[in-house]
Amino acid sequence: RLEMFGIHVPRYALVNREVPYQQLDYFIEEEDFVEIHGMRFWKPFVEKPIDGDNHSIMIYYPSSAGGGMKELFRKRTSLFQETWLATGPVSSIQRLEG
Repeated sequence: RLEMFGIHVPRYALVNREVPYQQLDYFIEEEDFVEIHGMRFWKPFVEKPIDGDNHSIMIYYPSSAGGGMKELFRKRTSLFQETWLATGPVSSIQRLEG
């Protein structure tokens, strides 16, 4: 919608899985990139659910940086302060739901 008003947005693509773990013919994952509808996104990149209330943010790393993925979560210490923290070790699994 921002684009309709001439506001620049980062390059993005949408992946919609109707059911968890659904195989999609327009989504390809390789070691250092994903391809969505023919658009290639080289790692590192950030993945965010389209739902603005879902703050499950994933950062995917290239093999040259050790590969894998880290999930960030939001820790709310007060109504006015938020801290983003990485969870656990780096994983190599893509999000397969949502």
